[in-house]
Amino acid sequence: MISYGIVGYGRIGQRLAARLPGAVAILKRGEGLDAFIARKPSIAVECASGQALAAYGPSILAAGIDLVPLSLTALADPDVEHRLRPPP
Repeated sequence: MISYGIVGYGRIGQRLAARLPGAVAILKRGEGLDAFIARKPSIAVECASGQALAAYGPSILAAGIDLVPLSLTALADPDVEHRLRPPP
């Protein structure tokens, strides 16, 4: 079964949680990434910001969690894009 987590709990994160109940983890501002990862969602949906994607994305992917980024402008930074790409 696929489980999902939400990174960011602003307007988009709250709306996602309301329309698709059952998130196993929600990473809110100021909370620990380790606790989010420990909940082991299959997929994390980033609903926070480009900064959050850059900060948390690599660790989420390294934990074996698939990542759906909504802050696509972060990928305009070549360094962030490189850190989020899978190894060749």
